[in-house]
Amino acid sequence: NASYQVDIPELVDAEIRFSWLAAHVSSPVKCNGLYYWLDTAGNLGIFDPKDNECSWTVCDKPLRRLNNSQQSFMIESDGELFTVFVGCDGRQVHVFKLDFSEEAWHEVQSLGDKMVHVSYRSSFSEKAVVRGTGNKIYFPKFYGGNGVFYSLGTRKFHSFVGNFSKEDFYDMKDMKHCTWIKLRLTRACDAEIKW
Repeated sequence: NASYQVDIPELVDAEIRFSWLAAHVSSPVKCNGLYYWLDTAGNLGIFDPKDNECSWTVCDKPLRRLNNSQQSFMIESDGELFTVFVGCDGRQVHVFKLDFSEEAWHEVQSLGDKMVHVSYRSSFSEKAVVRGTGNKIYFPKFYGGNGVFYSLGTRKFHSFVGNFSKEDFYDMKDMKHCTWIKLRLTRACDAEIKW
């Protein structure tokens, strides 16, 4: 069991702290102004930072996890909430999308042109701008020194280097203590730069 103290930026400013006890949970995700958290039993907690009671609401329809899923990652993407479940050997990778009106999860077979980056510390989604990079989940895993991704199209793990293709992540190096960093490049004009 692990204990997590979570400081939610909007609440820290209001001098409110929130913490909970949980075992092997997904990281909390902010989506449409609310915070979502998925526990090991598939229960989805929803926290509204504007609610004066400062309490979690738990959805009535838990997501029944697959029998051998060992990892889960939640991702916000364009106002939608997704979760990725991975079996203990990587043979089963499933993606679910939350239907907000029903408060129910539905499995999706394709991410379309989205590419999803997942890790234990951070996860995010973005539109693929390079051909062949969409409909894939990028894990913090390496095989032979090369990064590995999971293709929802082939239902296999691949690398952009060589002809690597596997149905599981046996013999892959898992980077547990890492995070994805998404760079946003901006241009500054001379007037904005302080010389």
